[in-house]
Amino acid sequence: MSIRITSARVLPASSTAARPVVASPTTSRSGGVRDYTYPLDQRAATLWYHDHRMGFTGPQVWRGLAGFLVVTDDEEDALPLPRAARDIPLVITDRAFDGDGALRYPAMDPQLTSMPGIEAEHMAGAAGDVILVNCAPWPELEVDAARYRFRILNASNARRYELALDPVPRSGASFVQIGSDQGLPAAPLRHTTLPVAPAERFDVVVDFSRFPVGTRVTLTNRAGRGGTGQIMRFVVARKAADHSRIPAKLSTVDPLPTTSKTTRRPWPKQYADVAIRFDDYAGRYLLHCHNLEHEDMAMMATFRTGR
Repeated sequence: MSIRITSARVLPASSTAARPVVASPTTSRSGGVRDYTYPLDQRAATLWYHDHRMGFTGPQVWRGLAGFLVVTDDEEDALPLPRAARDIPLVITDRAFDGDGALRYPAMDPQLTSMPGIEAEHMAGAAGDVILVNCAPWPELEVDAARYRFRILNASNARRYELALDPVPRSGASFVQIGSDQGLPAAPLRHTTLPVAPAERFDVVVDFSRFPVGTRVTLTNRAGRGGTGQIMRFVVARKAADHSRIPAKLSTVDPLPTTSKTTRRPWPKQYADVAIRFDDYAGRYLLHCHNLEHEDMAMMATFRTGR
């Protein structure tokens, strides 16, 4: 196995572009040791890590080798945002299960020791009919009539979500975004729905004081149907003191200039202009599609940064 931390500033030797073998993809033997160094000298952000074994990332993440890594700093700590028991991570995944409750993944080799890849009918990406939040199917959370901070991660292999609240609050936006993959934005962003791609994070505040006590608020997925159209439920249980607030300014973010060094990446019938600031380490790094089955089919590339 190998470890990848998404959106972290890491040394080249600890990136997944470095040779990461700890377990062989072609035999059942395992062994070896690898040290990863993460200085985490960066702005506060909600990061996540997962196994990145070559050719087997999809089934490894499907089996649960993933988790949050939350980076904090003095700037964020000084903000009057919800904290402690009202700062809650939500890892959203979809999974499929056999009749005995075992995870079902359509791997070419269920033992993950020889043939990488997924069965042909699942080439668009593995998908399940059960939605899990923090490993629990369609959970329910009792909340105060107060503001809560939710660190939302789509850790699904391939599924996209369009999150919404049902019912919507009596006033104001359903979600106030206070963070993304790279941490605090300059100012809060208000949303009715959240379109969340695989590996993407949304750091949002939901104000449950805008719902009457006793309301059952469902977090839905407008991109799904049936069981995949429901994520979880919140029950507004009681009134409570709330000293948090969302300031008009969250951070100072230097804009990225669009220059001749902007890379245009062509895709079928569309393109994307990508502008990224590399201001830490020089070396070899990796980019890839975060549909994990596509990644396992080598939809990736390496690049080098220099000084």
